[in-house]
Amino acid sequence: MVKLTKTELRSEQYRFGQLQKYLPTLQLKKMLLQIEVNQAEQEIQLLHREFSAAEKKIGAYAALFSDRSAFDLYPAVKIVEVQKSHENIAGIDIPVLEKVVFQESSYMLFDAPVWLDSAIVGLREVITIREKIRIGEEKKAALEKELREVSIRVNLFEKILIPRAQGNIRKIKIFLVISSWPPSAKQKSLSKKFSSARHPHDRRCRQILHHGDAREPRSVFRSSPRPRVFRVHLRYGKKTDGCACHGPESDLCA
Repeated sequence: MVKLTKTELRSEQYRFGQLQKYLPTLQLKKMLLQIEVNQAEQEIQLLHREFSAAEKKIGAYAALFSDRSAFDLYPAVKIVEVQKSHENIAGIDIPVLEKVVFQESSYMLFDAPVWLDSAIVGLREVITIREKIRIGEEKKAALEKELREVSIRVNLFEKILIPRAQGNIRKIKIFLVISSWPPSAKQKSLSKKFSSARHPHDRRCRQILHHGDAREPRSVFRSSPRPRVFRVHLRYGKKTDGCACHGPESDLCA
């Protein structure tokens, strides 16, 4: 419940200014994150195409790998370490692949088959691309998570906090302005408000003014279900602003 005081008005105005100050920053961050998510998606799709091409290339050695007498390639393609760094994008740390370190393998050159070096290079390339895809998926997931959080904040600012602050400021200003009026001005404002409302007897009163009526106008108002305040005014012979017949040229309710 907002307090209708000048102190609360200053607080709401300060809060409204802070919200308007930080909203463009959040909107800019949301736009940058959306661009980064799209770029990460494109990079992953490109890596998938490279992985398919490298896998198809290494597929030429599939028949040789199935030979029992073939050289054991597992020690040569075993991952020792995946070196990665982090970069800051829109305030969050994003992983970036630096290098994939494989275990060193030693074999006799004259005892190894001719295709061994090419097979090891091809397998290491496939494994490296696979690690790039994995790191790319982690990057995309981190960006999407931050994008969801920023989107929630932007919606909170635009749809709840800023409209609420504007409504509170307007409510407090109206109350303070009305409170500064003298009592007579307040009563006059309220009487104008009620006189502007449409009354079911306005049409009948206009007919009496323009065409006349054989019946006594006072009986029309006494038999009608109008508010009690009009009956009191008629009893004391005072004019009211309740219907259209009480104008400067009419004395029907006098």
